[in-house]
Amino acid sequence: MRLPQADQLVRRLQEGGAAPVAMIREDEEPPAGEARSDYTGVSILWVDDYPEQNFQRVRRLQGQGAAVILAQDRPSAEVFLGSFGFDLLISDVSRGPGGDEGLVDLARWRESGLFGPAVFFVNRLTPARLQRAGELGARITDSPRTLAQYVDTACAEIRQRRS
Repeated sequence: MRLPQADQLVRRLQEGGAAPVAMIREDEEPPAGEARSDYTGVSILWVDDYPEQNFQRVRRLQGQGAAVILAQDRPSAEVFLGSFGFDLLISDVSRGPGGDEGLVDLARWRESGLFGPAVFFVNRLTPARLQRAGELGARITDSPRTLAQYVDTACAEIRQRRS
């Protein structure tokens, strides 16, 4: 007996779509003695359909001086994009039913000239996602610690462009 959704689920998993189980990692704290970067003046748009999962990370960024706006989907992100300028995009890839909306959105926004640095923070890293993110000039990770490193790098690039 086959379930009608099984073929679709298998295809989405092979293409890097949403996993049926979200892996939650708690390796977020910086190593002892590691200095926290200063993000004063950096504006970040964080797009994720489950923003509550990122509140701790957002508070950490704000504590380091960044202005962070959360959006749940493309329409709400585009409302903010029309009203504010952002230095950095942090996004999930698998927002919505299609499995790769984050990548599609970034491609669309890049065509419009709206974004510089972008980082994808995902539950599951796949070769297809790594390749597509690279094609879009974005970084991608499933590790909170690596996310922090990528944000540090992006903020350093932003400060360098401004000087």
